[in-house]
Amino acid sequence: MIAHLIHYKGKGIWVLAAPMFVGLILFTVADGFAWNDKYIGAITFLLSGVILFFIDSNRKKVTEGIIVVRTVKLPREKRKNTFMWIEVRYWGILIGLIGLIWLINT
Repeated sequence: MIAHLIHYKGKGIWVLAAPMFVGLILFTVADGFAWNDKYIGAITFLLSGVILFFIDSNRKKVTEGIIVVRTVKLPREKRKNTFMWIEVRYWGILIGLIGLIWLINT
């Protein structure tokens, strides 16, 4: 099957799922209120790009008042969130740019 050729790790499947979910919600709302759906595709890509960028952001949480004990940590491989060997945050930037260009051209 073709689905087995799509390579992803971690949260990489969200590159496909986020635009589908956002588009489904926006098109349903636009249809329910009888709005013009001219800009829905571009807005879908813009919102999906922002969502994907923040899903994969590697922000460290700052905690106060915790005593730090020195321990020896063995180096281990970080789990990366990738889709087709490209990190999800970069897909978010690309999809957001596509949405922005689409929005400007409509």
